[in-house]
Amino acid sequence: MSLKDLRKVYGNDERLEQEGVWFSPPFLNNKISFLLARMGRTNKLWQTEVALIHQKYKAEIDAGDTNNPELLKEVLRAFCRVILRNWRGLTNDEGQEIPYTPEGGFKLLDELPDLYDKLAEVAGVKNRYQQGVNDDIVKK
Repeated sequence: MSLKDLRKVYGNDERLEQEGVWFSPPFLNNKISFLLARMGRTNKLWQTEVALIHQKYKAEIDAGDTNNPELLKEVLRAFCRVILRNWRGLTNDEGQEIPYTPEGGFKLLDELPDLYDKLAEVAGVKNRYQQGVNDDIVKK
């Protein structure tokens, strides 16, 4: 296999990994979309956040205490600062669109941890960020 062919399979678009691609959950009938950056080793911003969290909670992590509520909140806040970049279609009870902010993202995902789990899963899928794969997806 040539290096060129290998890059087609494993090479990603660094811009997409940082800026994100839109994801519309089919289980929500595509009524809401989330702009997700890549949650992985190649996203330098994410790696910086993870390193800072690891440094702050090193003792807990080394001891295997990854269910520490404060640690989990730190990871969620980092996710909302770096990975969840925006949303569309989220409205309040009166039908008014809610603009995205990292704090608003934190409140939503803290209340709905299964939604966080799904978005984190999707943000970790490498082929969503390959050049040419998402040309039909609206980018920021």
